[in-house]
Formats: sequence, C-alpha cells, structure tokens
Amino acid sequence: MAPRASATSHCAVTIANGQTPPGESRSPSDFGDGGLWTLLPVDGKLVVSMTRPLPPGTVFGELRSDGSIATKFPWWGAQSAGRHLRITGTRLDRYAKPLRASIAPAVTRAPHFWATRITFATQGCWQVTGTAGAQTLTFVVHVTRG
Repeated sequence: MAPRASATSHCAVTIANGQTPPGESRSPSDFGDGGLWTLLPVDGKLVVSMTRPLPPGTVFGELRSDGSIATKFPWWGAQSAGRHLRITGTRLDRYAKPLRASIAPAVTRAPHFWATRITFATQGCWQVTGTAGAQTLTFVVHVTRG
C-alpha cells in the first residue's frame, strides 16, 4: 500500500497511516507497513525545537550551528525483519548531504525496537528509508527549525 501524501510547500509529505506496531498503544503518528513501523508528524511537518517547554506542533531536538537538525525517531520491526536496521535519506527539493543516522542495537523482542537519532543536513523536504532484513519503510517529511 502506497503512503498517503499531502503537499507541504512543494513537498509531498507522508501522512501517518495508523498502522500501530504490535504491543504498542495507538497513536495518530503511527506509520508502518506490517514489517517496519515508526512515528511521523501528523501533518508531515517535522518542526524541531530546543525550547522547553516545547511549543505546540514541535518535537525536541538539536539545532546545530552548521545548519543541521537532529531528532529522535523510534523504529519497530517485525520478528522477520532481522535485528539490524539501516536508515538512509536524501533531500528531495535541492542538493544537501545525505542524512546521518545513529542507531542503537535492537531490543530483542517481537517486534524489535531501535532507538535512533536522525540528523538532517539542512531544512527541507527529505525522503527517509529504513531497511531491516527484507523489510523496507519509506516516508517523506518536511523538516524545519522551530
């Protein structure tokens, strides 16, 4: 099933589809395909802030002096996905260095769980792909500084 998309500043963002990882509580941010899952901003706009308390519609992360933006993404994988997650991504609306991902080892349970930090080189429209074994999950988010 192809992800639903919404146009955001010429960025066809992916809208969460309500697919909840097994054993987790439902959230409007749930996005998955039966093999891999993550959480997405409900409207596809990933607005990262370092302000506490967080302004409405933002997530906590790092706004670095080089212009990069980092925030955490939880990932879950079905038992069949294997224990190793790989995350790749590119900016779609103009050139930027590829994103970087830091991935903690999987927690052994069904489904697997990985705590990750994704660093986007710049603001913009980003396509992100997670791969674990034969499972692949791709989404598009519009990343901005809050």
